[in-house]
Amino acid sequence: QLKIYTWILIAINVFLTYFVVKSIWSKKISIAASLLYLLLCIVYQGNGLWFDLALTPFALLLFYALKTKNYLWSGIFFALGFLTKQTFVYFAIPIVIATVQSTKHLAQRSKQLIFGAGIIFLIFAIILYALGILDDYYHWAINFGIFYLPNAEGQISLPNLKQFVYALLPFVLSLLSAEYFLIIFAMVGLLGVYPRWELFHFQPALPFIAAALSIFIFSKKHLFLKFAVGMLISLFLFIGIARSLGNTTRFFENDVNKTASVINSLKDKPQSLYVINYWDNIYALTD
Repeated sequence: QLKIYTWILIAINVFLTYFVVKSIWSKKISIAASLLYLLLCIVYQGNGLWFDLALTPFALLLFYALKTKNYLWSGIFFALGFLTKQTFVYFAIPIVIATVQSTKHLAQRSKQLIFGAGIIFLIFAIILYALGILDDYYHWAINFGIFYLPNAEGQISLPNLKQFVYALLPFVLSLLSAEYFLIIFAMVGLLGVYPRWELFHFQPALPFIAAALSIFIFSKKHLFLKFAVGMLISLFLFIGIARSLGNTTRFFENDVNKTASVINSLKDKPQSLYVINYWDNIYALTD
């Protein structure tokens, strides 16, 4: 079920990448962007269900709404993204840029944004209150998740220089595109990698990196530079995908299954099991 759900989510992201890029640029660029996104998604550990992967459709829809100047839906998509994972707050940066770039009708745009986001937050709060878990949500998602956990012992994880350069290569190459709004979305989509560095935190930035690279590749200038970029991206994708080939399903690796088998083989199985510093699914695997 988890795999099917994840693959459906990836398919939705591929389709939205195609739709958004085709609507704003062209069909050939959209095909290249959606294919490149899919490959980048695999390299950046997207073949697994992460909150960051679930942010991608909201980031794409927010980009489309802002480009088409639909500020009501911009507020709605921002709120939905934020409630999925709070690192989506960084996407307030392009919202502010798009909203204040012209003082004409600024108040109207702001009201539409606030109303769109406010209605989602209000519905969400009413549902939590009706279920009697509003206090629990505040404790775990806000007080613990935002103010305590990021600074907790062991939560800060930074890359070495090799990992940093490798992971940022597609983003650096995408800067060759003249589409600054794509670059802004790619930039804020990358901010979720701090303070805990993992490749899957790049997921919200990937469709915008793919679109920017595709636009540059199909531009009518810099032939030699486009060839060099194409070679670098191809090498990057080859290395990344080759590393993922043959991997077992995450959280169901051989050592996890072996641990579960040892516990299940005990003749006098303990009535309770205390797990420290291990995956929670060991509870389910050992009943």
